[in-house]
Amino acid sequence: MAEMSRLMFRGNVDEIDVGRLHEACRRDQDRRPADARVDGRLTMISLKAKTEDNATRFPVEISVSPAEGVVLRAGYSPTPT
Repeated sequence: MAEMSRLMFRGNVDEIDVGRLHEACRRDQDRRPADARVDGRLTMISLKAKTEDNATRFPVEISVSPAEGVVLRAGYSPTPT
């Protein structure tokens, strides 16, 4: 069982893109009803970067608040809009 009312996205953002992040986030999910969207709030940007495959990335966390009727699953890849 999972607590689906409090979802958290954890991922890595490239050093080039990390400066463009905003506190409020929105993702128009490809696997969703036409009128639904996934909103989130940026809660953490790590102060220390990780280097993987010759790329510098910063770990981030986004608290996710899906709309009614939106089904999210582990493994979905977000693409910011």
